[in-house]
Amino acid sequence: MVMDIAMPNLNGLEALRRITREFTGVSVLVLTMHSSETYLFQTIQAGGAGYVLKRAEPQVILTAIRDVARGHTFVSPAVEQRLLTDFVQRARRAGARAQAALQALTEREREVLSLIAVGHTNTEIGSKLFVTVKTVETHRARIMSKLGLRSRAELVKYALREGYLTSADAEKSNGQ
Repeated sequence: MVMDIAMPNLNGLEALRRITREFTGVSVLVLTMHSSETYLFQTIQAGGAGYVLKRAEPQVILTAIRDVARGHTFVSPAVEQRLLTDFVQRARRAGARAQAALQALTEREREVLSLIAVGHTNTEIGSKLFVTVKTVETHRARIMSKLGLRSRAELVKYALREGYLTSADAEKSNGQ
C-alpha cells in the first residue's frame, strides 16, 4: 500500500497504525512531502515499511514501491543521508566520550579491569597485585563509576569491546 501521512479527517500516522495492526500482511510505503526525521521515526514506529519523498525522482519512487512490495524497507535517499550524517556524528561523540572515560582510568585501574575481565576474583586480584580485597573493591567501584557501568557483567562486556579481553580470554575464563 502507498499512502500519505497528510490526510483529511484522519491523521495519516493513526491510519498507518490501524492498517498495520488490522492487516498484518500489508506493507505500507509512506509517500510524503515531509523530510523530517521526526515523521520518519513516527512512520517506522507506526509500522511503515518505507518512507519516500514526493519530490523524489520517479525511478526512486518505483524502487521504493518494489522494495517494500518484496518485504524490504526503504528510506528516501534525501532523508537517509541526513540520518547517516546524524548517526556518524553521534557515534563519533560517543567514541570521544568513551575514549575520555578510558583515559580517566589510572594504570592500576586498567590492571584491575584486565584481571576482572579474564575472570579473576577480587581475592585473586588482590594476591596478584599485593593489595587487600577492599582495595580491589575500591578500584572496581571507581572503574565502574568512571565508565558508567553498573555490574561486573557490564564491566566484562566493556573490557571485551575495548580490547582488554579477547574472545580467547573470555573462553578461557569461562572454562576455569
